[in-house]
Amino acid sequence: MNVVVEYRKGKPMVKALDTLCSALKENKQDENLKIMDFFKSIDEEILSKHPDITAGGLNSCHGYWYEAIISLIAWNHFATNQTSNLIIPLPNISQFDISTLYEEELSNYLSELKSKVMEITGVSLISSNPDFVIISRNAIECANLEIRPLTATPENLKMIQDYHKRLVGCCGFDEIIGYLSVKTSLRSDRRLQICHEGSLFKSMYSHLKTRSWDINAKGIFYYAAATSLNESDIKALRTVATHSLSNVHEIPQSAVDAAYKADTLTSIYRMIDQISA
Repeated sequence: MNVVVEYRKGKPMVKALDTLCSALKENKQDENLKIMDFFKSIDEEILSKHPDITAGGLNSCHGYWYEAIISLIAWNHFATNQTSNLIIPLPNISQFDISTLYEEELSNYLSELKSKVMEITGVSLISSNPDFVIISRNAIECANLEIRPLTATPENLKMIQDYHKRLVGCCGFDEIIGYLSVKTSLRSDRRLQICHEGSLFKSMYSHLKTRSWDINAKGIFYYAAATSLNESDIKALRTVATHSLSNVHEIPQSAVDAAYKADTLTSIYRMIDQISA
């Protein structure tokens, strides 16, 4: 396996995509192999060649690798299934305003809302982006994407990571179907983040529903996935979307619609098949 490292200010840093793709190429994956066991084997190879790499640096790679693997599986599922919707990764909030995926009028509604919240309360409406967005196949035409299966190369993974830029302004009201948050582990703060994001994005959808006068709106979904998921995690994620409590005309909504234990390639394939339908 080729471990790719670059030095920044004299400190070694793993080039995550290059190293992951090399590991995937060398190790023909057993689809039932635990993802974290696979990452551990990469860690051991890295440390055997670069023992000064820190544990923190490796942990950062784990999250990045997990998202990259899910990205590639999701894209290839979309490319090979004519009825599948598109699931693509999103950068963090400092790099991308997720509301710009909507058509201009809808995006402007959310911009007005964010400005009003900031003006009145002095706080930001959105504190973080979900890891992935699920977009209707109907919205893809305007992005002019070349739809074909891709292999695991750094270039292909970077291309998938940039697809959100091609979809700016492409999505009608019901063409953003939902979001997916993925974690290699679920600490208590991460559970809270997932529930907060789910509740927030559902409330923004509700705002668009009101502004668009669409009483028959389908609703929007928010999913979570992790390599480890126990009963305590599932219970903690069963939280109400708080905005839905104030509307007497609708039943309360869950902040998170489903949580998946995605700890092997097989379980990731299964999850993608379900949430992209």
